[in-house]
Amino acid sequence: MPIYGLEIKATLENIQKLYAPINMFWRIRFKCLSCSELGKNQLEFSALDECKAGKAKFNVASRCQFCGRLRSLDIVQKSENPYVFEDSGSFKMIIQFDCRGMEPVEYTPGDGWVAEAADSGEVFNNIDLMEKEWVEYDSNLQRPVGIYGLEYKFTK
Repeated sequence: MPIYGLEIKATLENIQKLYAPINMFWRIRFKCLSCSELGKNQLEFSALDECKAGKAKFNVASRCQFCGRLRSLDIVQKSENPYVFEDSGSFKMIIQFDCRGMEPVEYTPGDGWVAEAADSGEVFNNIDLMEKEWVEYDSNLQRPVGIYGLEYKFTK
């Protein structure tokens, strides 16, 4: 059962912490490890999702569109890590996936992210990172806050 980590890299402006809450949906495209075909669609799931495949429970269980093999995924418990200001500009693993029969190859950031402003502690909820950047204004300290140049990679 390979464990894959999702690492992100971004530049944080006046943001102390960026993280994914437990109910955030992950949008990932997978390659089947049986037939090596790339799935046509991304799977969308959260740590709160639960499905059964036989007697086992997973966050995601699906069949390959090409060979029909059963594949499954679980988010590794307590693997979530915030991306903090000190990580800015470098890759850091933010979550791990226990994948069976599939390999993650493409991640699409979306909405649901949470950021905490540096110094003021103002919290920004439901941030959408689909454009790989986000800009807002910290009204407490009257200065801009932002996330820029979001990149990702999967590690095994």
